[in-house]
Formats: sequence, C-alpha cells, structure tokens
Amino acid sequence: MAAARRGLFRRTCAVVVGVIFLAVAIPAVLTIGYQDRLSRRTLRERALSTGTTAALVASDSLAAGDMDTLSRFVVTLDHENDEVMSALVADRTGVVIAASDPGWEGRHLPGLQVPPAAPTIVEDQDDPGGKALDVLVPIRVSGESWGTLRVGRGRKALRAG
Repeated sequence: MAAARRGLFRRTCAVVVGVIFLAVAIPAVLTIGYQDRLSRRTLRERALSTGTTAALVASDSLAAGDMDTLSRFVVTLDHENDEVMSALVADRTGVVIAASDPGWEGRHLPGLQVPPAAPTIVEDQDDPGGKALDVLVPIRVSGESWGTLRVGRGRKALRAG
C-alpha cells in the first residue's frame, strides 16, 4: 500500500512539473517568436525609410550635376549610420558612380542595370561580409528613373533591431 502511494505521488509530481513547464515554456517561446518577427519588420521598415530618403538626396545632387556632393553624401551615409555597412549609387547601365568604398566606383554591376520600379529589400543569409539586407531604391531625376541607390545593412542591425 505504501509503495502504491509513493508511485501515485511520483506520477502526480511528474504531472504537476509537466504542467508548470508547459505553462512557462509555451508563452516564452511565443513571446520570443513574436519579438523576433517584430524586430525584423522594424528593421526592414527603417531600412526602407533610410534608402528612400537617401535616394531623394541623391536625386537632388544628380539634378544639380553635383557629383562631389553625391560622393560625400554616400560616404557620410555609410560612416554616420552604424546600421549601414555600404552604400553606392549606380546609373541605369549599372556603372557605380559614387560609393562609400571608392574601390567600387567605375565598376559595372549587372544586377543594377535596371533600376527597380519601387524600393526593394533583398535579404542575404550567406553573405561572408556579414551583410544581411540590401535595400535597392530607384533614383528619379525629373520623374525619370536615373539609376539605383543600394544600401547594405549589417547583421549587427538585425541582432540589435
């Protein structure tokens, strides 16, 4: 009889511990998943906002024919924003005319030959440079597509976001 009571006690304890574990684990997992989705959505929204605003500034410089200002702006965009890992402006043929890394200037990037119709985000999970997102934004001068602004956002921003 005592052995039966001990067995019942153990089973009851196991059920209580299991219920407590589920009561704690399930909400924690759901909360973590929700926070991850929210931070990724917020990061994407900030990335689009940065890219769109930067494309407007680039458009003004291009309309004025001021390439020095455009180059300084692209470098400043990269160096003054911790979330930005790289920035560049390519014309509609895909030739980089201004970049935060001067080594990119003059290069032809086939992926940027056709400016996107609207701001676009491309997520790269396997980039060895640690870049997580590329924001591609069309640059319009006098209403016509002139080229593309590409802003690379880092994995650090994803983790901190």
